[in-house]
Parts: sequence; structure tokens; C-alpha cells
Amino acid sequence: MKHYTTLAVFTGLILFLTCLNAVADDEAEQLEVRLGAQNDKAVVSFDVSNAFTTEFRKQIKNGLVRKAHIQIEIQDDFGSIRTLIRRCTFKKDVWDEYLQVRVEDGFAKAIIKNKRVISKSIEYCGRIQQVPIVHLHLLRSPGVYTVKVTVRLNPVSEAERRRARRFMSNPHAKQRNTTRSFFDVLFGTNRQYSNDTFVFKSSKLLRPSPSQ
Repeated sequence: MKHYTTLAVFTGLILFLTCLNAVADDEAEQLEVRLGAQNDKAVVSFDVSNAFTTEFRKQIKNGLVRKAHIQIEIQDDFGSIRTLIRRCTFKKDVWDEYLQVRVEDGFAKAIIKNKRVISKSIEYCGRIQQVPIVHLHLLRSPGVYTVKVTVRLNPVSEAERRRARRFMSNPHAKQRNTTRSFFDVLFGTNRQYSNDTFVFKSSKLLRPSPSQ
């Protein structure tokens, strides 16, 4: 009986880990998105600065290095066409009060800015302005498109996921640090690993023309 109980517990944890960042589309909040064209690419513009929680801002203010991922996905009636992830890293220099913001859009070169005010650094990350998302020739549908945006604050790293999987493959190992890290990742018992996820979706958008 003990074996089956243990199996059931870890089966549940596997399912929980799989669904950790999943949020149903029907729970997505409405987001105003502009879809335009620049040269031969479709570009998107929107602002998700308000998704950055008060707790996240406090962590930055207290000198913790914080990260945020903004996943941008353009879809048509048949499914996903292209996904781009903006990765932001916030690092405060507690001595001279500057806040360094590192922003990477996909494989584009990282841009680093120094800001004095936390709200301005959040806007620099969360305000998307004409970011190329897909080549226009890939927008083949004559119908309409939607843009889905997922904001993850302090996302769980792949290294932490590997540590969790190692623990699950050998749950009886006497490695207290690994065990503690695993449950921190899953249940947020350690504030460092809190994983706030917010999902937004645009209204129906028309295919942009090169003249826009």
C-alpha cells in the first residue's frame, strides 16, 4: 500500500509540474494590441507594464536580481504562427542607485539601459513598441489574427526543473537541499522562486499591409 501511495503522490506532482505555468485561454484578459507592418515584417505594439506586481517591484527595490519573460504569440484560426519571447533582467546597483535593465527580443542583440526610477525600468521592459514578430508572407490567412501575450515574473529556470526531475527520479535520496529546492519550485515556499503568470489576448486583428 505504501508503494502505491508514494506512486500516487509523485504522479500528482508530475501533473502539477506539467501544469505549473499553464493558464487557459478563456481566462486571458483583454489586451489592446496594434498589429502593423514594417518593411517585410509584421510588428506588434502593446503595454503590459501593469502586470508587474507590487511584490516584484519591491524585490527589485531591495536589490534582488529579478527576471521577466514576455511571450508574444501570433495566431490565426488554425493555431500558432510564430512565438517570440522578450527576456528582461533587472539588476539594481545599491551603491549608486542605478537600475540596470537588460532586454532581449528573441535572438536580437541585448539592449542594456540604466534607469533611476523602477517604474521607468518596468515600462522599458513591458512596453512593446513595433517589435517584429513574423514575416508578412507567413500571414497567409485571409481572415483575422489574434495576439496572445504571456507574462511570467521570476520564471522557473530550466536548471531548477532539472533538479526537480532528478528529485522525482530518486525521491528517497538523502539530499535535503535538492528536496527543499524541489518543493520551493512547486509550491513557492521560497519567495525567490515565486512564479506569477499572467495571460492576455488581443481582439481580432486584420492582416497588416506593407503600407501601414
